[in-house]
Amino acid sequence: MITLVPRILGFLFYYSPSHPSVEAILPALCDLPEQFEPKHQEKVRTLVQEMAGQIQDSAKHDELAGEFSLLFEGLGEMPAPPWGSVYLDKESIVMGESTVEYRRFLASNGIALDTHMREPDDQFGLMLLAFAQFMESEKFDASAVLLEQHLLPWALRYLEVLQQVEGISPFYPNLAKVAHLYLTSLVEELELSPAEKPLYK
Repeated sequence: MITLVPRILGFLFYYSPSHPSVEAILPALCDLPEQFEPKHQEKVRTLVQEMAGQIQDSAKHDELAGEFSLLFEGLGEMPAPPWGSVYLDKESIVMGESTVEYRRFLASNGIALDTHMREPDDQFGLMLLAFAQFMESEKFDASAVLLEQHLLPWALRYLEVLQQVEGISPFYPNLAKVAHLYLTSLVEELELSPAEKPLYK
């Protein structure tokens, strides 16, 4: 669960459903429930089966692509912004001070994100992928700091907001439920102590 789950979730939260990276991880999506503790597997299986059905239905690709644009690309008013600074900074702005702090943290641990786009590093999916990279490199202290100081203080609130978005298909709300369960399980499994920071959204 430590690296496979954040990689799958990271791709789904960062890339459009039609992106080759998402298509490549679809077979692994159906194996996701087995990566959770037995007490959570049935719930995750139900959510994942519904998600897999949607993303594999070519007739729904345009619908999901439109929802991705709404939720992740900033076209129009975003109901659930996926960037940490929107929740952590008083002005609820993108690329705020918390983003700068996170970027410094990544740089100090040898990670420089190069997505070929000018975008904030504290995007939820990107942060999960950075966590997976730390774990794969056995940088366990850095991975704990990433979670406790930079991701967990705002991520559960973001996932709650995403689940409450109206007028969209179940795909992204279901994805948010799986991610919420994953992060809360990580807190317990790794005995994490997330920093308590004020939230502004």
